[in-house]
Amino acid sequence: SYGSFVAQSYLGRYSDKLAGAVIAGSNYKKDFEVYLGSAVAALGCAFCGEKKPAKLIERLSFGAYAKKFADGEWLSTDERSNKAYHADHYCGFTCSFRFYSDFFRGLRRLYTPAYIAGLRRDLPVLIASGAEDPVGDMGKGVKKLYAFYTSKAKMQNVTLRLFAHSRHEFLNETDGSAEKWGTVLAFLRSAPAKPPCRASNLSAKSCDGRLFPICGGFGGRHYGMVRRETVAVKSVCNEKNKDIMRAHVFVPRAAV
Repeated sequence: SYGSFVAQSYLGRYSDKLAGAVIAGSNYKKDFEVYLGSAVAALGCAFCGEKKPAKLIERLSFGAYAKKFADGEWLSTDERSNKAYHADHYCGFTCSFRFYSDFFRGLRRLYTPAYIAGLRRDLPVLIASGAEDPVGDMGKGVKKLYAFYTSKAKMQNVTLRLFAHSRHEFLNETDGSAEKWGTVLAFLRSAPAKPPCRASNLSAKSCDGRLFPICGGFGGRHYGMVRRETVAVKSVCNEKNKDIMRAHVFVPRAAV
């Protein structure tokens, strides 16, 4: 979710530095909800304080997601994964009004002419989502996102995968896990060995054909960097862009 929108923003700024991108659990957010959320967040910052937990926005977003399911679990169909999420004190907290103000401001900058101009047309992109993910409007918003990149932005190498009976964290679900992870791994292995490396602020190590950046948001708690040969996890930092949150691909140890 959040990581996937950061990934979308990253594509509009630095797609020439990427070998490929995976956008998972996302949506095409260009509607009244973005502007309404911006207004609510601004009012909250002004009258409640920037650091105050934005409980109203949380109810309108995550609360609405939960109501779509009889069990109230919008993250995953996997009971074990959901229990782990609820037990993790780093998950499930209420974000501040300042966070939402910045988040909605970032959403408003997506899909604009300036954003489209920053996209590399030949960048390989995989858009993947659960067909029952409320973040992606049960698949409808994900299809709109695919249409934007292929029709409006004229990107030439974009693939869409919707997994039936899956929710937001589809990679944490055991049902059909081989197909889901297989789709991601097949994309990684088919991507170029390295990005164009025309920018001076990428380290030689990340451009030597062994490590290649894959930008992605998996709606969960896992991030990393893919080594092409071994499909191992490695973190990476772009020293000149520390202000951009990194959302890279995570590959489970079992797949290494």
